[in-house]
Amino acid sequence: MSLTSARAYRLSRSAIIMVSLLCYLFAVQCATAPVKPYEVTNTFRSSRIEQRDIRRIAVLPFENPFDDRVAGPLIAEELNLQFGKLGTFDLIERSRITELLKEQDFDTLSRLDASTAAKIGKLLGVQAVVMGSVTKFRRHPSDKSDTVVIVEHEYEHHHSLWDDEWWYHDYLSRHHGYHGEHEPGGSREPRGKHDDANDALAVIAVVALIVTIVGIIYLATRPQPTAEIGANMRLVDVETGDVLWQADDVFAGRRPRIQALVEEREDKARLVTDIEYLNHVFCQEMAKTLLTGDR
Repeated sequence: MSLTSARAYRLSRSAIIMVSLLCYLFAVQCATAPVKPYEVTNTFRSSRIEQRDIRRIAVLPFENPFDDRVAGPLIAEELNLQFGKLGTFDLIERSRITELLKEQDFDTLSRLDASTAAKIGKLLGVQAVVMGSVTKFRRHPSDKSDTVVIVEHEYEHHHSLWDDEWWYHDYLSRHHGYHGEHEPGGSREPRGKHDDANDALAVIAVVALIVTIVGIIYLATRPQPTAEIGANMRLVDVETGDVLWQADDVFAGRRPRIQALVEEREDKARLVTDIEYLNHVFCQEMAKTLLTGDR
């Protein structure tokens, strides 16, 4: 083996060891690093909620620009439930709100502005109304299992090729020993076709190593399919039209900090695949921002 091919081989082998070590350390870090549960911070709350003693509220239908018609009612119903669990507010039943909208022909409106919302609130006999719009609604794709099988198959295939490739280089090193010009008793022989072939193999190995590293980085960082939900919501005083509270956020079920909001492994999996369960956690966290003091 020539000096060039031997150096290339040693370099590529050292690079493999270094990359493997870095990947191991990265995996250990990811596995042991504590993840802080997500907290909604994109929110505003006015002290006038206490000053005006706002207690009786109603959650109005949410605007929904998505084709999935369940998005708006799903968020409004769950948010109504989570506000009730706070134990601070009296909520109007959703069925009563629907009946009033039909009686007053408000159910034909495509959008609900603050003045109309205040009018509906007065008819319902509440002090404030919650109104909002859906900003994100994405279900988990049904073909996730097929994608995973393909990725795993391709990774195993490339992995076995690399095993064969490095075994072959080890075989050449053992059975075709290298004696460089600086080694005792060594002499540099003229290059021949066999040396050129070894050089080519070494270059191919280095290039393949680079391609493999790029592939690993891509597989580790590419977006994974997940359910997502988001909404903008606000509490409006029916007498003054003032915005007393507002919150806006998007939850992606696969995000580590969103996953940290639940404890059971089954629940973590449901956050990724079940849009209704993700909506439950989303509305629970959004409703908490309406409370005062530490959560």
